[in-house]
Amino acid sequence: MESRPARSHASKASPLELWFPVESVSSLARLRWREAYCLRFIYNCRRPKSRRSGPLVAAELDDASLTIIKSVQQISFPSEISHLQLSQPISNKSPFLLLHPVLLNGIFRVGGRLQNSDLTQDQVHPVILPQSHHLTHLIIIDAHVRNLHSGPQALVAYLHRRFWILNCRDVVRKIIHPDMTDIKVNRLSRWQLCQQLTQHFWQRWKDEFLALQQQRQKWNSQSENLKVGTLVLLKDKRLLPVQWKLARILELHPGKDSLVRAVTIETSEGLYKRPIVKLCPLPMDAS
Repeated sequence: MESRPARSHASKASPLELWFPVESVSSLARLRWREAYCLRFIYNCRRPKSRRSGPLVAAELDDASLTIIKSVQQISFPSEISHLQLSQPISNKSPFLLLHPVLLNGIFRVGGRLQNSDLTQDQVHPVILPQSHHLTHLIIIDAHVRNLHSGPQALVAYLHRRFWILNCRDVVRKIIHPDMTDIKVNRLSRWQLCQQLTQHFWQRWKDEFLALQQQRQKWNSQSENLKVGTLVLLKDKRLLPVQWKLARILELHPGKDSLVRAVTIETSEGLYKRPIVKLCPLPMDAS
């Protein structure tokens, strides 16, 4: 008999599926509890000798939250996650390009520009959520209640401590509506208000402004690092480009991400340490 050639088909890993639709749950707390009990059931089936029982503990609820977020992200951002899993850059047309996203423990997070700050891990790398998913709706409602029914600006700042939602301000305004709990009761005197503004200035700057600096407006595509021996022109705003000084790179100074941020150069006047943004590499023929 004539043998037929075997055929193989490449397949992608199926997204993590929940045991129930997220849309069937009306609150974030119930969603976490339901998923936590499902995960406990799976754990007890796999480990009958060390079964878990009794009320849910904080670790189980946290695991349930991560599982829900992973499932929603894999369904909402399949292209970006698959590129990051293969250590490939995301598409230039992706709405998350300016956020420089990363995968941390399987969670799609903002890479951002605040790695060297003293903020918490969730503030430096907020979890990215789809703006139109039911999970995002539940998270916003839960944050609105926890934040004592504050206005949209305060709620957006509160959400940015853990999450990053595209067009977050517009989404928040569509979901929350004024009610009796939103009425402001101002019991403070003018002097007390001035003291309160002084005390909370740094907190508001950190929560509302600093979180908005995650997006990179330039340097979104990687370029080749400079090399020792490369001839460069030293940029000088006081001179015309034809008058810029010629220099040679002697030493590289890479950052924590292994990208060269500064170099030591040699000119006719001596040695200097300069950032690469002030240098103009000259094209060199490899031959």
